[in-house]
Parts: sequence; C-alpha cells; structure tokens
Amino acid sequence: MAASTGDVLTLAGPADRLAATVPLIGTLASQGNRADIAFLAAGLLSGVLIGLLSLTIKGLPVTLSAGGGALIAGLAFGWCHARRPADAPVPPAATQIMWDFGLASFCALVGRTAGPQAASALGRAGLTILVAGVVVTLLPQLAGAQTQDAAHAGGLRSRRKPGADPRFHRPYAIGNIVLTVLGPAIVALT
Repeated sequence: MAASTGDVLTLAGPADRLAATVPLIGTLASQGNRADIAFLAAGLLSGVLIGLLSLTIKGLPVTLSAGGGALIAGLAFGWCHARRPADAPVPPAATQIMWDFGLASFCALVGRTAGPQAASALGRAGLTILVAGVVVTLLPQLAGAQTQDAAHAGGLRSRRKPGADPRFHRPYAIGNIVLTVLGPAIVALT
C-alpha cells in the first residue's frame, strides 16, 4: 500500500541511524505532551462562528447551533490534523478529553437549544411531536449514526492498523449533522 499524507511510521534502531533516516522519509512526530493551543483555539472559535450562522427557509430559521458548529469544526480540524499531524501536535491525552468531553458537550448543547421549544410544543401538539420524534430518531440511524463509541474505540485499539476508520466516522458525522439540523427544525415546524 502506498503511503499518504499524515501516515505515521514507527521506526526502531540505533539513534544515529534513525537521525539519518527520518529526514529522508518525513518529519519526526511530536514526542512531547504539549498541545498546539492556537490550533485548538482556532477550532473552538470556528465551531462557535459556524454555530451562529442561520439560514431562513420559507420563514423557518435553520441553524446548526453551537453543538453542530462544534461538530463541523471538529471534523474539519480533525481532518487537517490527520493530514499534517506534525504541524499542530495534539497529544493522545488531549484528543481523548476532546472526544469524551466534546461528545457530552455536543449532546448537552443540542438538548439545551431545543429543550425549551420542545416543552412548549409538546403541550400544543403532543401526537405531532411524537411522530416528528420518531422521524428525527430514525433518519440519522438510517444515515449510519447508530454506533457505540465505547465498542468502536475498543475495536480500534485491537486493530493492527492504527488510526481512524472511515466506515465509522463518516456516517457517524453525517448522522449527527442530520440530527442536529432536524431536531430544532421539527420542533419549530410544530
């Protein structure tokens, strides 16, 4: 298989031979535990700004909100980091906290954004809300968002080839974007 940008190769051997070989095949990955704060801050700021964007379609404002903006920015900045990991070092511990805390924050922000509207809409149109809830729940699942993060993370650790699995991440991201957009949209329509 041909190497591509962002591939990581682990070498072992005498230090002097490694020092001579590394410049011939690429750059040395960061060995430290410090994160590129500017890169992380740019990702966070981008997520907030994307979340502020709103598009009005037939009088209905459609927005990704802060949770969806963070998801889109996370995907974009994660892709950039995967392509050039040496340009913006992010140690595994920082990645793990963003994975765990970021997912929980995303869910909390989506719930906080749609929650108050959902409560009032439920009082006005209970059955319609029930049907809309079924649609909002099933559509992302059909797009591939029905996943189990813990099981998938365990599976990645046991793989011979480290790194992300696009069969998981792409449909998961698409499904969550659909869920983010449809939740508030369905509530607003009712």
